[in-house]
This record gives sequence, structure tokens and C-alpha cells, in this order.
Amino acid sequence: MELPKLVSAIQQKKFSSIDTLFTWLETTEDTLKTLNYTQCAEVSGLRAQLAQQKFVLNGKPNERKKRQISKALEIIHPAQEVVSQIILPLEEKIEQARGLLKQILNVAMSLGILPEATPQDFNSYVYNVWGILVAHEQLRNGMNNVKALIGMADGIQILAEEIEM
Repeated sequence: MELPKLVSAIQQKKFSSIDTLFTWLETTEDTLKTLNYTQCAEVSGLRAQLAQQKFVLNGKPNERKKRQISKALEIIHPAQEVVSQIILPLEEKIEQARGLLKQILNVAMSLGILPEATPQDFNSYVYNVWGILVAHEQLRNGMNNVKALIGMADGIQILAEEIEM
């Protein structure tokens, strides 16, 4: 579930939104852990703060629900900040790589080194173009910069998006 929908659900005091946020935090934490981001510990801490509210038993049930909803609202912004700290630099790298690939493709077109596109097997065509660009003496450094920014797999994906048929 997207965070805007989650915030709306919490605003409408839907108690199920607490469990949805908890699940989102768990999923985010697992993803960050899998990708070896240290920010998974921050998300884990936020999840612990939300879990702690389930164990505070004093007060009436409605007061407990209000506390949990209040804590959920407190946690959403820091959780979004943690994710943004990771995503924004990645988006910048992707846009840098996209710009480089556009320049490289323009040069390759002007040099006439790109083969004729065949719509039957676009995947093979993209890999072929990648190989040509990496092997070309004038374009090799630019392609190495693309690989350094985002890796070969993502570079190939962006190349496929930028190739005009």
C-alpha cells in the first residue's frame, strides 16, 4: 500500500491501518536488509516504537487505539525520510546515466555504428547495441561511466527505454 493511502486510512481512524503500516515497515526493513542498507536498523526502530504501543495496556480500549493511531502518524514521516535518503541518490544516478546514454546514442547515430533495428527480437537488438557501444573506442569511457553509476543490468534497461525504433 502506498503511504498516501495509508495516511488517509489513519486519518479516517481505520484501526486496520496500524497493521498495514506495521506490514509496510516490515517489508521495507526486509528489503533494506536484503540490499545491505544500514537504514534497515532505523526502520526496525520505528517498527519497535509502533509495536510498543500494542503492549501499553493502561486506559480504555478506545484510548489505546488512539495512542496507536497517534504513534502511527508520528512514525510515517521518519519512515518516509529513511526511504527517501536511499531513493533520491539512486534517482540522481539513474538520471545521470540516462543523460549519458542519450549522448552516447546520439554520437553512435552520427557515427553510423548502430545496426538496423528489427522489431522481432528487440531484446537481442538492445544487447547487440550495448556490446557495440562498450566496444567502441570513443564511447567506451562513457559506457564505463554508465556501468559505474548504475550497473550493467540497469544500464541495459535504460538503453532499451532510450532506443528509438
